Amino acid sequence: EASFSHFLALQEDITPKISDWNPEQVAQFVTKIGFPECAKIAIYHKITGAQIANFEETIWNDTFGIVGINEM
Repeated sequence: EASFSHFLALQEDITPKISDWNPEQVAQFVTKIGFPECAKIAIYHKITGAQIANFEETIWNDTFGIVGINEM
């Protein structure tokens, strides 16, 4: 029984809060939502999850060139 519980703990996917993401995690996110061309931009500009967590239009418009992110 104890080994089964241990196995389940190893299988759990621990995803950090958006506000804790580093630029590489932001790059993975923008790729996953359909903007793979923005991945390099996220890394180059060192965009963190804290910067994108509230979907500020200035980050999305000025840095990524994505207009209307709040309408998605």
